[in-house]
Amino acid sequence: MTVGQDGVVWAVVRGRLMWYDESRRRWVVVASFTHQSPVIATDPSAGIWMAVQGELHHIRLREERADGDGKSKVESQSWPLPTNDYWDRPTAMLVEENCRVWIGTLQHGVWVASWPSATLSSTSIACGRREGSVVWHRFTVTDGLGSEWITALARGPDGRIYAAHHAGVSTFDLHQEVENGRWMILPGSEPATGWANVLAFDPPHLGGEVWVGYHHSGPVILRHRQNGRWVDFYGDDLYPGWGLESVGAIWVEGDGSLWVGSTHGLWHGTRTEAKAETIAGKSSVYQWDRIEDEIVVHNVWTLLRDTQGRIWVGGEEGLAMWGEARPGRELADD
Repeated sequence: MTVGQDGVVWAVVRGRLMWYDESRRRWVVVASFTHQSPVIATDPSAGIWMAVQGELHHIRLREERADGDGKSKVESQSWPLPTNDYWDRPTAMLVEENCRVWIGTLQHGVWVASWPSATLSSTSIACGRREGSVVWHRFTVTDGLGSEWITALARGPDGRIYAAHHAGVSTFDLHQEVENGRWMILPGSEPATGWANVLAFDPPHLGGEVWVGYHHSGPVILRHRQNGRWVDFYGDDLYPGWGLESVGAIWVEGDGSLWVGSTHGLWHGTRTEAKAETIAGKSSVYQWDRIEDEIVVHNVWTLLRDTQGRIWVGGEEGLAMWGEARPGRELADD
């Protein structure tokens, strides 16, 4: 899921790209894809970007304007990806303020799209309609990536690009030129088994440190960078006697508390007064509570806080929207 600069919430569910119509309180399907799931990311100016096998799209809702059928329409522009190979299928994406687009792939590393000769105008589709051809650059293990199986991409408060993958987490310093730059493995991020699955960051005023969620990684399911070292969070810490197997989503709030989506539903962690330095690699500095609701019992894979302060939770049972009151189902699971 992602939320645009205009506050519109977008989601991909079972191969369908949709946006949430606030006025009608319903989801509107924009496109459907068979046997694949698109990845989406917010455009820093307007609209969103979407990548599917072989294609990159910029999509934007038209300004409040309706035609005869009373439905809002979308504008879009597309470009071919450099390859249409199954193993180049997009798995993650992020977009910089300069509209450079980073795309993680299933087993072939990271592609970066840029438009060196582009000219932007107030009438353009944000980073879309422009003069000049797209230029692609590819990163693989020969460029320092720890693995070419990318699971998540994010830009940290420190300005670096972070890539989660099957060998842990790699970072790319944006002070480098993309064409000549190299990735660096983040020491200590390596999983015992499984792989690094999701990324999140503390707010800048709390240090901007990275969180890493793992998939089938043994006892450690979360790691948090604190004062130059890692603090480990174990499955039994959150769910004593059962343990969590995998983390599918993390959302960090402004006060440092966080939501964790997992194989055993949704959890909320509140930071306590304990000092992390005194907890030798353990997560006792957080108090964990499981959210009891039939919508988020199992396999929560996406979390999003929108511009209205609501948190959206997506998982096996469907999609829920949490406001000030009890969460309500906003999308049927059919």
